Amino acid sequence: MTAVVRQKLTLGAVQTGRRQAPSRVLIYGPEGVGKTRFASEADGVLLLDFEEGSNEYDVARLGARKLAEVEDILSALLMDEHDFKVLAIDTVDRLETLVHDAVCEREGKTSIEGFGYGKGFQIALDEWRRLLARLDELRVRRGIGILLLGHAAIRKFQNPQGDDFDRYQLRLHEKAGGLVKEWCDVVGFAQFEVVTKKDDRGAKAKGVATGDRYLYTQRDAAYDAKSRYPIPQELPFSWTEFAKAMRAARAQKEAAK
Repeated sequence: MTAVVRQKLTLGAVQTGRRQAPSRVLIYGPEGVGKTRFASEADGVLLLDFEEGSNEYDVARLGARKLAEVEDILSALLMDEHDFKVLAIDTVDRLETLVHDAVCEREGKTSIEGFGYGKGFQIALDEWRRLLARLDELRVRRGIGILLLGHAAIRKFQNPQGDDFDRYQLRLHEKAGGLVKEWCDVVGFAQFEVVTKKDDRGAKAKGVATGDRYLYTQRDAAYDAKSRYPIPQELPFSWTEFAKAMRAARAQKEAAK
């Protein structure tokens, strides 16, 4: 067998300047807030629809029941001729189920918790890293933006500076959620606008929904969010408004060169 000689990495490989590649975006929020509709409005989008929630939208879609089928779709997007500009994954929590199923099938386990001491979740984390690397390949080689959609869950936050409190968090295992959020350029929390009102007797305040929906892009005590771009902290929850803010942010960065 011929030995493979590794090419030594030198400082000659150093690159300078900004790298131009489509963004990695995660949008999460409660059920019914309009995440699938948001994705369906993106120009040139292919929706990887695990939950069959896109039937009412005029959008290109594919489904998948196994992780291997997801990998087939990513390979096709990388190698085949097409005009897609955005890959939307609906949802990452359903994708996590496929990751866990694949790990269990490969390792001969019936449950991701059957490995003991969190080992199954650690193995799943390796699968997540591989998936994210494939998505990055799509971005860099084919110029395809990545839009991840996810559900929110209310969980107890262990506050090292005071009392613990409830907050919205991405409905993924803690380690997988942390990896995905770190990987993304934008993490947006979508929510219905709710105002509190008291009656004339000063009774306990009640939340009243206005029907408006907003996207939040900076971290708050109630939720995780972030942006590596100078976009507003609060936006109307629509793809049109989000895309406009992203274009303005990119133009601002270009002007600052």
